[in-house]
Amino acid sequence: MRTEALTAALCGAISCALIPASVAAQDAPASEQPAQGDNVFIGLGVAAVPRFEGGDSYRPVPLPVVRANRQYRYISVEGPVTRGNIVNSPDVEFGPLVNIVLNRSGNLGSDAVEQLESVQVAAEAGAFVARAWQVSKTGRIRLSVEASHDFTGVHDGWQAKALVGYAARLSPRFDLGATATVGFADTGYAETYFAVTPEGAAASGLAQYELGSGIKDVGLGVTARYSLSRRVSLVAIGSYRRLLGEFADSPIVAVEGSPNQLFGGLALGYAF
Repeated sequence: MRTEALTAALCGAISCALIPASVAAQDAPASEQPAQGDNVFIGLGVAAVPRFEGGDSYRPVPLPVVRANRQYRYISVEGPVTRGNIVNSPDVEFGPLVNIVLNRSGNLGSDAVEQLESVQVAAEAGAFVARAWQVSKTGRIRLSVEASHDFTGVHDGWQAKALVGYAARLSPRFDLGATATVGFADTGYAETYFAVTPEGAAASGLAQYELGSGIKDVGLGVTARYSLSRRVSLVAIGSYRRLLGEFADSPIVAVEGSPNQLFGGLALGYAF
């Protein structure tokens, strides 16, 4: 597998950086060179994520990273997000995506939040578009927007995000990438994961709370890849996300959690 394809697959792992309710709120930084050719990369690791969106208690989750390239087209699985680029171009990407939003139930690290109505696993479908520019011999800037809508009836809402990323090859074995993101959620999503209904207030002791759509968060992410051999690589991922406005003011966050959301993960991958 070409090193460019491996970098693209591993840098893409950062898109699963926020696996709770706001799955994949951090997107992949631009790879230093787009993948070209036919190749497959498979990786698996472990990540630490908040037990619920807005929570301050963390849990381990699996971190899968899979990417299959056909020239510049690809299918990628990055944690709970699957994307398919249907454009055969080194600089432009467009295609469908499916996003899995984890449930809010069980041991959440908050007695009050555990008393709220459970939220089941949701699945969202949408699309993404991206444009990349080579800005140096080994570095690329990538701009991307994407949106997805719940089709399982769990929150019946939309999520969207925009990002700008940069990644570069610092040595033959080491790649480093960074990205900045801003996320949006509509009323359906906001009410499901951040509102407190009258029934929920009575059960949990939290204040009743309503909110609407708006800018949900901003974030920064970093990913680093080190090639252990021609086919085996290690990738480390870290991100910070800050909930904003009415989302941060929810008692689920302000009283029982934190607006500061962290993520860390480590994965080992093999290229075919």
